[in-house]
Amino acid sequence: MITLDLTKEETFMLRDLATGADCGYEWMQEIADALEEKLEEAIKKPQMKRSEFNRQISDTKTRWENKGLATSMMLAKEAELKFYYDIVEDDDENTGRTGRLGGKLCTKF
Repeated sequence: MITLDLTKEETFMLRDLATGADCGYEWMQEIADALEEKLEEAIKKPQMKRSEFNRQISDTKTRWENKGLATSMMLAKEAELKFYYDIVEDDDENTGRTGRLGGKLCTKF
């Protein structure tokens, strides 16, 4: 057993790095899959509804569009929000369910 003293941001990055890791050997992939499962259980990000996510991206666009930086700042805001939150669909009026959306930025571990 190894114990680490990590910040919230470090744990979020560890989880994102491990999610979807593609390993060349089956035995390595089994370890990566087990790690991903454990990290998803242990490291819970707060959730943000898709409508709030879209609103914040739109606000960022409005704030920066007259300065010629809208696209760059929107991409930066999107990366920040996906790092700190699990973006989920708004409640479906018919089913009452929400759906988690991927927020992965890094794909290699």
